[in-house]
Amino acid sequence: MKNRTFVFTSAFILLFSIISLASLSYISGNVSADSPKNYSYTKAICDENNFCQDYIVECDGEDKVMISPLSGPAIHFSSDWIDPRSELQK
Repeated sequence: MKNRTFVFTSAFILLFSIISLASLSYISGNVSADSPKNYSYTKAICDENNFCQDYIVECDGEDKVMISPLSGPAIHFSSDWIDPRSELQK
């Protein structure tokens, strides 16, 4: 009886370990060095009338894939307003 309990417990622990490792690799995914890096960020874009709106910029590596306006975040500055950001930040 002790042998059966030991075998059953060992099999259960082994099965649990295999399932845990499989789940861990599924969650972490596979990333290779040559796969593109997809990311997004938000950016305020202003026009010549000092109307600025936030956009979400979606990228695939170095390429911009899509620029979409966010609903809500927008502001209209006065005509004498000067954007304090550098050209690189704009």
